[in-house]
Amino acid sequence: MKFDFHTGAWGLASHAARGLLFVSSFGSDEVLAFSEGGDFRYALTGDLDCPEGLALNGDQLYVASFLDSRIVAFDLSTRRGRTLALGPPVGVDYESLAFVPAAFDEPAARAARQRAAEMWNEDAEAAPFVDRLRGPEQLVVIGNATLAVSSLHNDSVLTLDLVTGELIEVVVDGAADDELSGPLGVASAGAAVAAAADTDEDCSDDDGGLLVASYRSDVVSVVRNCGGVAPLQLSDRRLRGPVAIAHDVEDPGSLYVGAYEASAVLYFNVSDAGDDAALLRRVADRVM
Repeated sequence: MKFDFHTGAWGLASHAARGLLFVSSFGSDEVLAFSEGGDFRYALTGDLDCPEGLALNGDQLYVASFLDSRIVAFDLSTRRGRTLALGPPVGVDYESLAFVPAAFDEPAARAARQRAAEMWNEDAEAAPFVDRLRGPEQLVVIGNATLAVSSLHNDSVLTLDLVTGELIEVVVDGAADDELSGPLGVASAGAAVAAAADTDEDCSDDDGGLLVASYRSDVVSVVRNCGGVAPLQLSDRRLRGPVAIAHDVEDPGSLYVGAYEASAVLYFNVSDAGDDAALLRRVADRVM
């Protein structure tokens, strides 16, 4: 699939029932829909500003609008979008052409609420203002009620209510834990993978969780549904700058990790970890 009108392909989401692949375009501020054969169908805009992560829940497509710190929900039946949640915009250093990883400043963030609402021509109360939502990047739907959002520049992973956009919890705070510094990739963790994280909590073997890839600390961790956060003991010298995670539900112990700094996709499997689940056994060694 190659096309000239799209710049900076970033997020992907596949809608099997509609036979569509959605691609977020960081440079052109839109989300493009393609057929399974690669033919362009339509574009979603909604005043997006450098869209990144995408997530689907039925006919609702959730988009992380990076620079203006919004989560936008599109109803695919009408192709109309609404702001689900908004936060303080990301700063840009135009001399160095770099994003400014400003530290979280709660008073300043709260003061920006009215200005942000006016900037986006929205009622300030129409969508909740989430102080910690600065520069959302990757998304994953958990169950049918929760959206997990990662933010590298705000050093956190948040969970939001899928309907109201209200903040549920700050599940990862990289500023408080060096092993979680720079969280970026997020994905649902099945029970086999989640059980490999050695937390202090008394969890059921059937309990899953949330996978988090921390770019700065080179660690993949599991946030257990039953409570507790622990790193997975993944041993590979190429696990540098992890940015993306995928888990194949047909292969319960599988874990694919995109390592940006090593230009590699690594495959791990914990299916045979047995009782000593904290010790992961890598059964394949692939670089793609």
